[in-house]
Amino acid sequence: MRSSWQWKVKVFFFLLWLCGALSARASLKPRLPVVLYHFTYQGPEKRTLLLHRLEEHVVDRLRAEGFRVEIRDKRPADLEKALTAEGLVAAVWGKVTELGGRVSVDLFVKHRGHPEIYSTYVSGALSDWPNLEERAAQALLAALFERPKVEAIEVAGNLLVDQEVILKKISTHPGEFLDPEKIRRDIKEIYKLGYFEDVEVEARPGKEGLILTYRVLEKPVIREIVFEGNKAISTSRLRKVVELKPLSVLNLKEVDRAAEIIREVYQQKGYYHTRVIPEVKTLSGRRVKVVFHIKEGHKLYIKKISFTGNRAFSDKKLKKLLTLSEKTSFTWIKKATQTVKGFISPEPAAEPGVYSRPFLYRDLQRIEDFYQNHGFLEARVGEPQ
Repeated sequence: MRSSWQWKVKVFFFLLWLCGALSARASLKPRLPVVLYHFTYQGPEKRTLLLHRLEEHVVDRLRAEGFRVEIRDKRPADLEKALTAEGLVAAVWGKVTELGGRVSVDLFVKHRGHPEIYSTYVSGALSDWPNLEERAAQALLAALFERPKVEAIEVAGNLLVDQEVILKKISTHPGEFLDPEKIRRDIKEIYKLGYFEDVEVEARPGKEGLILTYRVLEKPVIREIVFEGNKAISTSRLRKVVELKPLSVLNLKEVDRAAEIIREVYQQKGYYHTRVIPEVKTLSGRRVKVVFHIKEGHKLYIKKISFTGNRAFSDKKLKKLLTLSEKTSFTWIKKATQTVKGFISPEPAAEPGVYSRPFLYRDLQRIEDFYQNHGFLEARVGEPQ
């Protein structure tokens, strides 16, 4: 069985995005006009000189890439209106925050005609300021060379898993700018479903942007589910309680959950040392057989039931409230009677003389309710020992 849990985006996708950025850069007209609003600073000291150096470096880099940069003090409330009125293609600005010798530079770009404000940031040590200047300039340049938009989302490769199940895990939507980080998160979320061996994202040009295809490779199909070693509980009973079904996609989390359910069913019947070991056997044609190896162990029987602190009601009275009972020489009679009652009322009942934790806690609640119904409103039943 091939297993690949690396999150990956196809090389074609990356090259397509890179080529798009390069072609946009090559097609820029000389002196494309943008406006830079003065950066702001927040920190323990005034860093006027450093802030001036940062703006100067950013402006120099933008001009070197063919932009005509105008510098302004105050950013208007309606940026779109200002950009349109002055024939500017974009506005850029930033905020520098210093804390404990570390610096974060938040950068913002508003393209004319697009309602979204793109944001990014760079960070580092104050002592490494020249490197921060260059990284900030590169980040702004990447943002100014507008990223392509997502035109459509497609899903491919899913044979048994419903497409809607996959789409619900995809946070990328048509009309958004391409965000590689968001796509990586999408791949991670799809993997978490547990149904897929591989997830890839491909991209191809559309009329208004990129068409993204989330291509999945489903895990093998379960052909058969087998139970081995089960004597106390029938195979038909186990098939009813486990959630695995033949012809479904293998999900290892669901296999482990099925093993846990089997253990719980055995515990209800008093088998508290039962071991359930699941095994997935590979068959031909991407099919598998799931085998549950069961080692039942022995039942736990109740030798004696006693009470402490019960002054108002006797042990005998309280025992009549219980579904659990002690194992005695007459237990087989109780068991036979219970079997007959089971044909009349299908309500689950504790096997006579056998320890069952779920029925134990149900009995504890019965005792507490009994006391409170008889006026002992503050009565509490402690943990059994």
